[in-house]
Amino acid sequence: MNLKKILIPVSLVLFAAGCQNNEGQKETTKAANIETTASAKEKSILKDAYKLYDIDVKNRPVLGDENAKNTIILAFDYSCPWCKKWFKEVLPKIEDEFIDTGKTKFVGQPLAAILNQDSLFMTKVDRFVELKYPNKYYKVQRKFESRANDAEVDWATEDYILSTLKAAGIKTTIEEVNKIDNDGFKTTSEYTENYGVESVPTVYINGAKLNDPFNINEMKSLLNS
Repeated sequence: MNLKKILIPVSLVLFAAGCQNNEGQKETTKAANIETTASAKEKSILKDAYKLYDIDVKNRPVLGDENAKNTIILAFDYSCPWCKKWFKEVLPKIEDEFIDTGKTKFVGQPLAAILNQDSLFMTKVDRFVELKYPNKYYKVQRKFESRANDAEVDWATEDYILSTLKAAGIKTTIEEVNKIDNDGFKTTSEYTENYGVESVPTVYINGAKLNDPFNINEMKSLLNS
């Protein structure tokens, strides 16, 4: 029996995001009249240029100082090659200047945006590590994101998952992972319906959804505001 097999409801296809090339993507947005994770002063600066969202990440593991002024949230899919590109090219630059210096904390939120079994099961694996080994969470997240074959289908094999976890110091079984109560559909729906995710990767800084998740200058402008 393949313990990874999970049926994908057709209803989710109607509103799920996809993995797309977001470089250079531009969109015209208006501010939402809602509370956000940004301060009142920050809201006044951001409201004319960005859509703002109140995303609760208080109980999520963070990379960096949990008391940092700024919060970066990345909505991504483990099966998305553009998300891998973001982890490889963008995160290190932000980490050096803002995360390691205590100015910013980072939260990575996996989604099942591509609607395949690998994406969905990896949200369960991610949740397993978050709950059982929170101190290894971002180490494991990066190991899975650094996989070699961008276009590979059915890449998240049981052997690969267990060997990657073992390399991070986590010895477990797929049966143990499957005991975790995790609803990847629900989280994906929440981000697509409530937080404006249309494609992955999607990046938020202090509640502001970036126009271009690969634009380092845009990120620095918001983080320095």
